[in-house]
Amino acid sequence: RVTVVLALNPRHEYAGGYYAQPTPRSDSRRFATLEQGDGFAHGYDLRHGVRVLGGERYSLVLWFKPRATIRAAATPWYDRAAKKGDPDALYNLAAHAGMRAARAEEDGDAAAAARATKEATRLHE
Repeated sequence: RVTVVLALNPRHEYAGGYYAQPTPRSDSRRFATLEQGDGFAHGYDLRHGVRVLGGERYSLVLWFKPRATIRAAATPWYDRAAKKGDPDALYNLAAHAGMRAARAEEDGDAAAAARATKEATRLHE
């Protein structure tokens, strides 16, 4: 899976912004200098985020992944990494299971909500 972030407003309108963090340590965080119209592409497994320290920042975020995984609501990249014990992959799988539980509960499907909640709990342990 690939993520692309496109800057929609001029850099001088905000401080901080999009960052990559190659290690779990916050001191490895590096902000990307994206001018209006610039883009930043990265794989799913790069720790990243947004921290706006001032002003307003607007961006367009695009996610690209194989069609088969979209139809199946699958995340094989997290599955592979989680089997190796990757904590970020485990967290994301648990978060996805939690979202499935919430949607199932909203839809009135108690059995599906219970299954997804059990899966999220197992992954968080």
